Amino acid sequence: MESSEYPWYWMSETDAGAQPEEISSCTDCGAALSHGPRGLVVTLLYGKTNSEKHLELCEHSFLPPAPPGVPKCLEEMKREARTIKIDRRLTGANIIDEPLQQVIQFSLRDYVQYWYYTLSDDESFLLEIRQTLQNALIQFATRSKEIDWQPYFTTRIVDDFGTHLRVFRKAQQRATEKDDQVKGTAEDLVETFFEVEVEMEKDVCRDLVCTSPKDEEGLIFNIALL
Repeated sequence: MESSEYPWYWMSETDAGAQPEEISSCTDCGAALSHGPRGLVVTLLYGKTNSEKHLELCEHSFLPPAPPGVPKCLEEMKREARTIKIDRRLTGANIIDEPLQQVIQFSLRDYVQYWYYTLSDDESFLLEIRQTLQNALIQFATRSKEIDWQPYFTTRIVDDFGTHLRVFRKAQQRATEKDDQVKGTAEDLVETFFEVEVEMEKDVCRDLVCTSPKDEEGLIFNIALL
């Protein structure tokens, strides 16, 4: 049977080049797609032809063509980075600020830069870390200026140290009075120390903070929030 007796979208592969000039409606496109790969090929060719005609009409459009995404990103990355200015003031005293800046620089070099530069050469991340450290030091310096250090060093810290020695000596004495089976062990001395601390300081006991890493981290976290 000749191919002319079949609809145009039933053409053989040899007749695929002899596609019709146009398809009258979207219904014809759907019919073409329903007949498998041959209909799909004809539909794609028809769409390509119509697209080329439409682009010829829009050739002088006032909208410039958008550049591809990847070249555009590369162009942005190659642009000269802006100069980063860092405020190096921390405590207000230059004799203190310069050594602190060196500590920050060496810390970044030894603990961050050696692995970060293998991932990226963008300096913004390092700048954020530096500014965070500087802000922490500034807050510490500001709070330190509000403290009256003279009575703290001459009175309170001396009293605390003396109390600690008294508790330790009493704990040692009580540990030696126990049975020989447990005498002299570090665990027993630590337990006895905190028992004596509760007896002497009443409502104060620091056993969890001193023996539990989790509670120690919680205390440091709470101090950092102040």
